[in-house]
Amino acid sequence: MMRLVLVVVFGCAIPCFADTLYVDDSAASGGNGLAWGTAFNDLQDALDAARLDSSIDAIHVAAGEYRPDRGTLDASIRFEHVDGVSLLGGFPDGGGTLGERDAALHETILTGDLLGDDVGPDANGFLSGLSDNTRHLVRIVNCGATTITDGFTLRGGNADGFTREERSGAAMQVTGGSPVVRKCRFERSQTEWGGGGIGVIDSSPLIESCVFEENITYGVGGGIAIFGTQPADIRECRFLANIGGTGVGIYCGPIDLVSDDPGNATTIQDCEFRDNNGKISATAGGGILVKGGDNAILGCRFVDNRANGGGGVYVEGGEALIERCVFHGNQGDGDGGGAIAVIDFGAASPVNTTEVVSCLIAGNNGAFIGVNNNIHLINCTVVHNQFPGLPSFLTWPAFWSQNAVFTIDNSIVWGNLDNDFNGDERDFLMGSTAYTVHASIIEKWAGVLAGSAIPDDPTFVDGDGTDDDPFTPEDNNYRPRFSSPGIDAGDDLALPSGSVLDVDRGPRFADANSDTVATVDIGAYERCRVDLNGDGVGDELDAIVLLDALLAPVPAALTGDLDGDGVLDGADVCPASPCGEVFVDGRPALDMNADCGLDGRDIQAFVEQLPAGCGP
Repeated sequence: MMRLVLVVVFGCAIPCFADTLYVDDSAASGGNGLAWGTAFNDLQDALDAARLDSSIDAIHVAAGEYRPDRGTLDASIRFEHVDGVSLLGGFPDGGGTLGERDAALHETILTGDLLGDDVGPDANGFLSGLSDNTRHLVRIVNCGATTITDGFTLRGGNADGFTREERSGAAMQVTGGSPVVRKCRFERSQTEWGGGGIGVIDSSPLIESCVFEENITYGVGGGIAIFGTQPADIRECRFLANIGGTGVGIYCGPIDLVSDDPGNATTIQDCEFRDNNGKISATAGGGILVKGGDNAILGCRFVDNRANGGGGVYVEGGEALIERCVFHGNQGDGDGGGAIAVIDFGAASPVNTTEVVSCLIAGNNGAFIGVNNNIHLINCTVVHNQFPGLPSFLTWPAFWSQNAVFTIDNSIVWGNLDNDFNGDERDFLMGSTAYTVHASIIEKWAGVLAGSAIPDDPTFVDGDGTDDDPFTPEDNNYRPRFSSPGIDAGDDLALPSGSVLDVDRGPRFADANSDTVATVDIGAYERCRVDLNGDGVGDELDAIVLLDALLAPVPAALTGDLDGDGVLDGADVCPASPCGEVFVDGRPALDMNADCGLDGRDIQAFVEQLPAGCGP
């Protein structure tokens, strides 16, 4: 039999068997929170009631604006989350069902702007009027995985104070435990030390599908700061126009930057970092900075981020895996590494290793700088990394090594800034000569550095895009043509065992040249056999390409033996096919069944291969 206990909260009797409380800022005063019609009008009332009643497991909050101070203007008062409670925003004004929740349509705002006087951002991205704002809008302490914050906009937090803990986590501070933060917006908050959006201290939260925009850190982590040794899990979040500081989007490492804390093993997956700018003091890591630890950055996109060093990612000590990421337009003008900087000033010689796997690094001011570290590139495409128009003293080569050891496997290095100092591969692989290259395509390769590569044009589908400008990479198509020398030309053993997807999330080891052997391609992209138009997808558009080719006039001797010598070899090169590919070694690019002909049987082969597709 259910136990019934009455708890008096602000004069209201709350039955303890209630499992959901309701909050609506337009509700009349004196409600008991048991239904939308009698909702609390202050979120603090619902949190207080949930703390006193363990049967409460959800608080539903209607669209509106909520301040934590209860009208006192006390900046130290915050919303304290309750363990085991799901705090859900996004309900319509006046209330609604779970099916009617929509955080974008019914914005539910938690604000620290107690006086309503916040201004900004200004033209330089800075905020004003926050000095009297709430220190931490929401605080979550030692709460487990059933403690959820979902569907809110958190705005106008101001983390100041004396200790680093007080100065961290302006919009939200998470200490201990493993709570979930989902589908929230963190915007226009600022911190004197770390975490303009979220400051995490010795906790393992799951943070997913959130947006961090226009936050400021005067220390580290404009969007998120992960302090301590506990790993966080950050998925499908967007970090836009934040300002720092160091690790402008995300910082992972010790709360004291000079401590011997080993860092953490946070995973950052399927996130976007765009227009984040390290412009406060000496900065590093426009998108992410990881200090120590063993962090993984997977499937992320870094566009137009900026810092003194490591415009996209900065790895300081420790180890990191950067896999299936895209870097475009990032700048590290002062210290180098427009895309990625891997630096360990504390090491006398390289000890730690950062692996960069299946990444596209295009159109940055320099791709890599390495200092006292091991950097292993596997199946990457490093292309067009130069900023035309920048003064020469601010431009960086594709690779710069200062006592770093670079190992480059199955990768393409092409069209990058060329100062033509040496006339060979050292014009792109510069600095210390500890480079080892294997199974790669390297512009100007002459074998001066250790290893093996070829200097042949990788023949991208469209290396300069619809605007005919190779240095605006977002519209460029760096997938290989079927005629590329990189097709099925990599070394399978160079790939880590768990790396089974290319940068498009398509399967590795596709038999793109129809020789019946599925060997890894060179570069970030694996050309899928049914991707006939080079868009990275196998679909009905590719079927149209094949049908158009079959309906077109048949070229002479399409069987492949063009020179009539009875042998199918490199001398038998056909004209361009209808999709712009060439026929190589007697085999048309559209020859789906590998019989050196183009006929109705290729339709059947295409249909049979299509279900496997080009992606997950």
